[in-house]
Amino acid sequence: MRSFGYPVVDVELLQTVVARLPPTAVHRQKPKGLVQPNTKEVIVIELQQLINQLETVIGQGKRVPLSQSIMVDEEAVRRVIDQMRVSVPDIIKQAERTLGERDRIIAQANEEASRIVQMGREQATDMIEHHELVEDARRRAHEVVAEAEREAAGMRAEADSYALNSLASLGEHLAKIQREVQNGLSALQGR
Repeated sequence: MRSFGYPVVDVELLQTVVARLPPTAVHRQKPKGLVQPNTKEVIVIELQQLINQLETVIGQGKRVPLSQSIMVDEEAVRRVIDQMRVSVPDIIKQAERTLGERDRIIAQANEEASRIVQMGREQATDMIEHHELVEDARRRAHEVVAEAEREAAGMRAEADSYALNSLASLGEHLAKIQREVQNGLSALQGR
């Protein structure tokens, strides 16, 4: 619907379009002083300026009596919309790059976490195996010591038995020699 050379714009529809823009597109950036803004900030500021221009065009429009519609300068609205069409794809590309970077960082973090978990498992396995080896060595050492003590006790018992038998045999032999010496002395004294 045209009136006096101006297109009629539905304010609610225009507000709906602006509301559907990404939140970063309408987020006001704080000035950074002399610091050079990055591309994302430039795009957000540019889009904010375009939205402000669109609001200005709407504010300059004339209300259509008995309706919610406003007559605006069609050329000014189209110019702002064309500029938005150029700016919004850049924002979308930046968002896609940001999401891609985020996904890459998450994947990298997951790989690192998996690697750390695997290393932890390997270390735990090594420690368990080392602990088991140490325990096996201790058990074997105790067994060897116990066996050596049994063998030593057996050897002592055998040595004691041998010494006892040898001393007993020697005692009997000495007793026999002593009897013979006594018999020899008695025979010599009786003469």
